[in-house]
Amino acid sequence: MAREAEDVSHLPKSMGNIVDKDRARWRSNVSFILAAVGSAVGLGNVWRFPYLVSKNGGAPFLLPYILCLVFIGMPILLMELSLGQMFQGGDIEAFGRMNARLRGIGLASVFGSFVICSYYMVILSYAGLYFVGSFMSPLPYAIVGNVTI
Repeated sequence: MAREAEDVSHLPKSMGNIVDKDRARWRSNVSFILAAVGSAVGLGNVWRFPYLVSKNGGAPFLLPYILCLVFIGMPILLMELSLGQMFQGGDIEAFGRMNARLRGIGLASVFGSFVICSYYMVILSYAGLYFVGSFMSPLPYAIVGNVTI
């Protein structure tokens, strides 16, 4: 059950017609929060972060990391979510509605997402390859030279 279109009377006249009444909406706040958390947590958080913590001094590394997260990461995330809610559109459209010259920021965001997805597919394909290979007998990576591990 989708929510009705929100009241846009508080917006400036230049932005009065930006809400698309036919655009899909989140069914509940919980589903939105779960989707936002799911997009923020990736393989880097699970695989790379513990390695970086141990490599860069352990607990003392956490203080600058948390400061950067709070003062840089969270405000940018909040800005992205706020712009998406206000303009009811993607990156290019949201920045373009603020100023036509800002469409480049939206394009850079989309290009960055494309690059991340490109290398992420390679990582997932390696994980899938090893998963399928783990069902073979003997394991393809268990034989090194003439020695079985």
